[in-house]
Amino acid sequence: MKMAGLFNILKGGPRCSLGIDIGTSEIKAVKAVFNGSSTGLCRAIRESIVDGGVQEALSRAVSAFPEARGVNLSIAGSSSVVMRYITMPRMDRKELFQALKFEATKYVPFPQEEVYFDAHIISSQSEADNKMQVLLAAARKELVNQRIEMAEQAGIKVNCIDIDCLAVFNAFNAACPDTMQAYGKKTFALVNIGDRNSNLDIVDGGNLKLSRDLHQGVIKMMERISLVSSLDQASVAGGLAAGSQLKQEDFGRAFGQAVSELAMELRVSFDYYESQSSAAVSGIQLSGEAAGWQGFIEQLFELLGLPVESWDPLRQPPSTPDLILPAGGSSGFAVAAGLALRK
Repeated sequence: MKMAGLFNILKGGPRCSLGIDIGTSEIKAVKAVFNGSSTGLCRAIRESIVDGGVQEALSRAVSAFPEARGVNLSIAGSSSVVMRYITMPRMDRKELFQALKFEATKYVPFPQEEVYFDAHIISSQSEADNKMQVLLAAARKELVNQRIEMAEQAGIKVNCIDIDCLAVFNAFNAACPDTMQAYGKKTFALVNIGDRNSNLDIVDGGNLKLSRDLHQGVIKMMERISLVSSLDQASVAGGLAAGSQLKQEDFGRAFGQAVSELAMELRVSFDYYESQSSAAVSGIQLSGEAAGWQGFIEQLFELLGLPVESWDPLRQPPSTPDLILPAGGSSGFAVAAGLALRK
């Protein structure tokens, strides 16, 4: 299933596309080039956010791609963004949007005048029941407008505003088609570990069935480890990257607690989905900085009892052979890559 861009501001796409993920500690940008039917990621950079200077970091990222005519941005956060997978009577897209003017209030906990909303028909069920599955997405206008204003201040127009969870799914679809095909009709989870929050997609038979943001992220896990182990965050970061301190009792215990909190959130989401469906999650595809921490995948496997594999959109197709990788490593670019791949 390929997702259409949500909250589109402009129609059409340029030959090169720029996706920018605005995080808590840094901004990640990826450029994709479209040449006929082929697509390739050709450059990625990261810009640190210093002393809360988000706008300055965004401007530096944009200036690194003077050839870009527009940018794709994303939003996330349960307090401002809502995604619902709902079943509705079969209808065309025009009829769907007419119906959602009245139906959206059932699913969106914000006043309708305060949100932008969009919808995508995921799949139609059998003709006998005359039903279809729809992804409904809504975001507070304040957050969307803020993103647009930031881009304009950086000197670039916005092509579309997307949602982190959908960008991760888009990147995985492009980077791992063989893995997607191997799962077939099985259910699996995409888990992207972000700065403050993580993104979860549950995919069943190639279609998105559940998407949500989780409270645990890299910064929160590092804060937990620092608190329990009494180490400063620089030492924690070094220990996680090298795995050199995992054998130390305090550090190992703190690390286990941090991973356990994430696993508990995942288990609650898996149990909820499985209670609403006859399918069970059979495996996890992991991305984000934490996927490279020594022992992280092993701990997650032990806690959840599910196979866990990592993937990296900058080290798998559709990356071009001459892709310029960012300083500081390629981890954490799933959202930015998914945004860049929006046509």
